[in-house]
Amino acid sequence: MRDRPSDLLRAPEGLLLIVTPPRRLDGLEAVLRQVNAAAPGAVWLGVAMRRTGDDRRRLARLKALGAATGTPLLAVNDVLYHDAEQRDLQDVVTCIREGVTLETAGRRLDQNAERHLKPAQEMARLFADAPEAVAETQDFLARVAFDLGDLRYNYPEEPVPQT
Repeated sequence: MRDRPSDLLRAPEGLLLIVTPPRRLDGLEAVLRQVNAAAPGAVWLGVAMRRTGDDRRRLARLKALGAATGTPLLAVNDVLYHDAEQRDLQDVVTCIREGVTLETAGRRLDQNAERHLKPAQEMARLFADAPEAVAETQDFLARVAFDLGDLRYNYPEEPVPQT
């Protein structure tokens, strides 16, 4: 949705939408207003505390944007791996995707190993300035009506010539 939300917004019925803000927040307010208009009551602003030095300032700015647009904050981790020890593997995958070596990857790699699943008490600690974001996450999950048991493989019909 980063570049063209129009396809998504043409038929948002039944969707729960999490807008993940880009690094630079320019233009985010307009995007939130557009998405909220298309899917009222089904839009959240995903916020991750990535321990990059500006987390509290960024959280305050996102809280203000959320309040101005009527978009509740949702506490997320922006997870790439289940455990912090998997960061090395993520760096290798990033280098493969970007076509660079570990030595030349530079800022393409994350600054730290914080993009892993975190327990509830750690999320509460990280979001001490926005406990409503953690509570909203529980409300969001209660609205999800998906179960892994719903997945089924449907083999497509293949045209078979008559012999």
